[in-house]
Amino acid sequence: MSPGAQSPPPPSSSRPPPSRPKWTEETFISSDEALAALAEDYSVFIGRYDIMNHIPGRIKKFMRLASRRVDPHAMLGFQDLFCHLDSERCSTLLRELIEAYFNDSPSLRGHLSQSL
Repeated sequence: MSPGAQSPPPPSSSRPPPSRPKWTEETFISSDEALAALAEDYSVFIGRYDIMNHIPGRIKKFMRLASRRVDPHAMLGFQDLFCHLDSERCSTLLRELIEAYFNDSPSLRGHLSQSL
């Protein structure tokens, strides 16, 4: 190597840091099954204003399009909700409310990795 030339960085510094598991992956046994179960429970869930008040409006809009059956638009809303739960901009409070909702519901509790 010539004088003044810089040595290349070590190979490990060029690798991206290992990614953290997503919140939904850590919280649920299967996030896909938990999402589907929550969507099936939508009529009760969307009535929970303490939770709904913390969900971004664009997501709530799709969730509220549901009728008595699981509507494809509502499913998009629940998918968006799970994506939001995994994002950095999601509040810890919303995550805690969702986890508590699952824990308090006998039909949903089994989807949690660990009960509260």
